[in-house]
Amino acid sequence: MVKKGQIKKQVAEMKQEHDLQIAKLQQDNEAQARQHVSEVAMLEKELRSVKHALGIARANMNETILEELRREKMQHQMLQATFIELKSQVALADSSLFEQEKLIETIKATKAELLFFQEYIYNLLDDNKKGLEQLMEENTQLEEQLKERDYQVNLLKHRLGHVSRSYDNLNNTKMIIVLKKYWKVRK
Repeated sequence: MVKKGQIKKQVAEMKQEHDLQIAKLQQDNEAQARQHVSEVAMLEKELRSVKHALGIARANMNETILEELRREKMQHQMLQATFIELKSQVALADSSLFEQEKLIETIKATKAELLFFQEYIYNLLDDNKKGLEQLMEENTQLEEQLKERDYQVNLLKHRLGHVSRSYDNLNNTKMIIVLKKYWKVRK
């Protein structure tokens, strides 16, 4: 039979093991609670920043809507003014059909003149472009001729140097001959 002391010992061990499990569960629960509190704090912080951003966005959106409404109101006023002006112009135009036809003819003539002037300008630009290309080509040819002339001038300078030295040598030779004759005559 199982002894009473052994049962007490087993009960005490089971109780101690149960107490350890309860303590561990309490620690785990506290850790989870701290983690949940931390997560809730982070979520609250994010929620506050989202609310703040939403408030800013809402304010910006309201400002944008107000600005758009102001713009539309201004455009509406401009359109009304334009409409009134057009209405008065139509009334004036209706009062004189002859003036309208005259104005249309003037516009057509002006358009034709503008087209002619545009064509004239395009032709001038084309001529200027061709003239510029020709001038650039002539400039290139002149530069090449200038290089050739520089080369010829340098060559002539070089030859002139030789001629000058030859002339000096000739003069020196003549002088020596004259001196020799002079010495011969004196002796």
